[in-house]
Amino acid sequence: MKYLVIIFVLLVLAGCRLTDRGERQINTDALNNPASEFTKDPDKMPVMAFEEPVFNFGTLSEGETINHSFEFINEGKSPLILSFVEGSCGCTVMKDWPKEPIAPGENGEINVEFKSKGKKGTQNIAVRVVANTSPATTVLNIEGTVVTPN
Repeated sequence: MKYLVIIFVLLVLAGCRLTDRGERQINTDALNNPASEFTKDPDKMPVMAFEEPVFNFGTLSEGETINHSFEFINEGKSPLILSFVEGSCGCTVMKDWPKEPIAPGENGEINVEFKSKGKKGTQNIAVRVVANTSPATTVLNIEGTVVTPN
């Protein structure tokens, strides 16, 4: 057992590659990846503009499911890349969103499904979209009222 611990410690130490000054060397290639299309110049950044950032579904009977597409356009000067999209609760399913860069002037849509099973009363569900914009997070909303059928 003692030898296993010594071998493990030696492997860990051998795995830590140090520079001549004893500092860990960090590779920054991933941070400077041109495929990310990230720029800090606000005049060159993509801008995600939604036609309808809030969708009001009105009144639903509990158990009904609705689908909605949030349509947007890239009003910026560089390609728009969506990292991920998520709902604020398990009742909201992200069906589809663009996985490829969206060129300036091009449109896209985020398809969302809301399941009202187990929901009652006023609903306000947030859909968080993370992209290479400033700010990086855009929040969309689905709202309405779920009633219990008589």
